[in-house]
Amino acid sequence: MNLKTLVAISLLALVAACSVPMEVEEETGRQFVIRTSDSGPVLEDLRSGNWQVGELKVWEQENGETIVLADLLSAGDDAELHFSELPGVLDLQSKALVETVSRSMFGQMLNTMFEVHVNTTGMSDEEINAAINGQLGEQGFPGSVMITRDPDSQHLEVQVDADDLEGLGAEGGQVFIALDEDATVDGDGNATESRMRVRLSDGGFSDINGEMSDEQIRAIVRQQLEADGVNPDDASISITRMPAEDGAKARVEIGVQVESDEPAGN
Repeated sequence: MNLKTLVAISLLALVAACSVPMEVEEETGRQFVIRTSDSGPVLEDLRSGNWQVGELKVWEQENGETIVLADLLSAGDDAELHFSELPGVLDLQSKALVETVSRSMFGQMLNTMFEVHVNTTGMSDEEINAAINGQLGEQGFPGSVMITRDPDSQHLEVQVDADDLEGLGAEGGQVFIALDEDATVDGDGNATESRMRVRLSDGGFSDINGEMSDEQIRAIVRQQLEADGVNPDDASISITRMPAEDGAKARVEIGVQVESDEPAGN
């Protein structure tokens, strides 16, 4: 019996979403203080490495040693190991360079990937929702999702509670939530294992706005998904327009559903 994999991708555009700036600390690189008996290899690697050199100071000591202080932007933890192994290095100290920036909640969570793994065997829809939202909450996902079962196919479908996310804010007045779900179902259409990846993203879809026609929106969605290896037809792309009312922002909801008959794990 072949298992069927359902891939459901939901995109939610909140048009004219408000911007909620917050002060957050962001690591921008690392500062190094290096004591060495031979400054040549250190200075050469500082200038040729895969980072940007900010402040650089060199002090020659009377005992022949050299102290080098360097701020390296975009340097990771592996840079510390690299410099510690250079010939002549006697001592090395490093610390993170931290900058306070103003970002919306959306900006903080942008492109963060959340992983959810749930064995749905024998679980009710309520238990599935509780398990998935519990895992998302533990990872800091700033909203909630609702997993529903299609009454005809019994496939699991993913919905986002847009009201939870309107306060995130985003540059350009739009918020996009991308959901990928792989749900393995048996021959009777019953889901047995669900793996969901949730990402807040503006990449690829940020050109969409509420004034576009449905066909213009579909063209952008198709182009981006085809670049990611997904080939939806027009019938699999649904577009729902929700007007501004009762204080809620106007929004466009875009749903994409593609099925594959390949066995799970292929």
